[in-house]
Amino acid sequence: MKTTILLLCCTPLFGVRADLLHAKIEVTFDGTSTLHDFTGNGKSESPADWTRNETEAVLSIADVSFDVKSLSTDHKKRDRNMLKMFEPDDHPEIRGTIKNWHLSGKEATDQILILNIHGQSLEVPVRMEAYEITPEGKVLNGSFTLSLKACDLKRPSVMGVIRVGDEVKLHVKLLLTQP
Repeated sequence: MKTTILLLCCTPLFGVRADLLHAKIEVTFDGTSTLHDFTGNGKSESPADWTRNETEAVLSIADVSFDVKSLSTDHKKRDRNMLKMFEPDDHPEIRGTIKNWHLSGKEATDQILILNIHGQSLEVPVRMEAYEITPEGKVLNGSFTLSLKACDLKRPSVMGVIRVGDEVKLHVKLLLTQP
């Protein structure tokens, strides 16, 4: 307790600012299949810890969760096949943890996302662009690639001929605002 109070009192002296913010997370995903490519999206919200000094910011979000039933490709049949792949009765959510991402306002950085999907826990490398401070809030954009096989997901197929590709490219946008 004494250490916490001391840190809070001394924080302004070192040019460090810590905020508890609200994160709106939007993920878009791009996949391939035998016949055509497709795109989809999902949204989530979560509290976020944001600490910034003169040279960088540190972001932590303890829990980002997406209800697999809320993911959409705007195509009913494809969405049914995607939902079947996720097995929502056994695995209703995709969860992620952002732990101490050191971010720059000037250049892109590589970070690790802890992803829990379909009973698998994976450390996924994420490329985060330089963050921007806008009138809306702090904006962060990143991207990563995910293997469905690594997530123990059986790729959807139609008659065994039309099959979804193994790799899915994901783009993530975070908007951090005051709660």
